[in-house]
Amino acid sequence: GVRRLQGPEIHNIRLQSSVMYNSNNGLLSDVMDQADMDNVQKGVILTEGSTIGVRHDPATHSLQYFFNGRSIGTAAIKETCLDKMRDLFPVFALYVPDQVIQVEFRAAPPAMIKDGSN
Repeated sequence: GVRRLQGPEIHNIRLQSSVMYNSNNGLLSDVMDQADMDNVQKGVILTEGSTIGVRHDPATHSLQYFFNGRSIGTAAIKETCLDKMRDLFPVFALYVPDQVIQVEFRAAPPAMIKDGSN
């Protein structure tokens, strides 16, 4: 049969060995230290027309996040978790029915990082 979920667990997403940015809540991850996750701004609400970007730096094993072209912080993957994170791929979860997103994997970097400044 079909199991109908109720209560606070109905909208949870738990992915092992992952990093996820949750609208309004910030980073959720089991492969980053909380202090690192706190370096990425919380309270950013993704609304219609918003743009979020993620830039991976393989040299530092870090992810830099952008909201509407402005950096909102950087967090590094724990050294002890790098073996679990050999491949990175995006996962998108939409909460509101009929909500849509557009994904661009070859988008130009925000102007602030084109010239090397952050």
